[in-house]
Amino acid sequence: MSFIVPVYNTAEYLSECLQSIIMQNIHREIIAVDDGSTDSSGNILAEFAAKFDFIRIITQPNKGVSAARNAGLRAAKGRYVYFVDSDDYLLPNRHFRDYLAAMQQYRAVILKGCSKWEHLNDEFTLPSMPEIRETALAVYSHLQTEQHGIQAVSAAEYLPYLIQKGFSPDLWAHIFDTAYLRRHKLTFDESLSHAEDTLFVIQALTCEPITLIESSEILYYYRERPNSAVHQADTTAAFHSCLRAINALWQYLRQNRFDTQTHLHIVMVASRILEFAMGQFLNCKPSAKTALSKAITPDLFALYQMSAALEYRIHGHASADFHKIGEVFRQCLQSAGQPSKHMENSGLRL
Repeated sequence: MSFIVPVYNTAEYLSECLQSIIMQNIHREIIAVDDGSTDSSGNILAEFAAKFDFIRIITQPNKGVSAARNAGLRAAKGRYVYFVDSDDYLLPNRHFRDYLAAMQQYRAVILKGCSKWEHLNDEFTLPSMPEIRETALAVYSHLQTEQHGIQAVSAAEYLPYLIQKGFSPDLWAHIFDTAYLRRHKLTFDESLSHAEDTLFVIQALTCEPITLIESSEILYYYRERPNSAVHQADTTAAFHSCLRAINALWQYLRQNRFDTQTHLHIVMVASRILEFAMGQFLNCKPSAKTALSKAITPDLFALYQMSAALEYRIHGHASADFHKIGEVFRQCLQSAGQPSKHMENSGLRL
């Protein structure tokens, strides 16, 4: 299996990350992509590569995490790939051998595990499928001696549960079949600073009918860093990146003939990205809001209203910021005065 590790100025955490992969009991290669680091990350990578012949280093000018992941994906020789951010780490002694054997047995092209989140006080993301969710709760929350389990399902079965739970890409908890990604030319959109992982995961789940496996085991520890690239990006850039991701999903819908259910699921993912974008808008300074309001179109408002209705139908309530965000839409559209022009500029069509 190929572990792809994009690296940018994470010297403080990099050794722990690499060591956590090295300690896994599995035949692997580590492809570390140094994305123009200016700290001592490059030296740390060189030291590890000198000790372990299965570590390869790719060095490139700073292009962003998507470009780094794509470079690693192009170089990967393993039958399966796993993306690990260099400030996070894998938990010890995970059952990767068993997972890869199960993927071959069920002809699954994706395996999804759980992850633990530092900023949620080390809480873990629950699986989407009910049976495996109960197993995870028994092991981790109720501290029972139950063994971990897996469940193989079609993406068509899996997506409704994933959407109901609240779509979260958790890219780092997925194992992907390398040939599957290459056959469909699935890569990360390098123009996006936010939501690139959401776009990648939903395309991987829907570009053809597939079997995937969900596990109850926590594979990954996600560390929240206030100075990470995502958190340092300004809210204006994040807002525009989210709108580009929504447009990319709309292009994806146009280019493929999905059944009604899958189409709806992809729309729901777009709406989750929109909700995040509007959260970024609310955090902007007044001067930035004035500039960004030109990008808020009737199309987006229609998407937001539809997603809010679906959210209410699924969970019985709207999001906490529903009325606040709705009022923002109304004010922006009312002040615009010429909605048709903004619709033309948005590139988004419902």
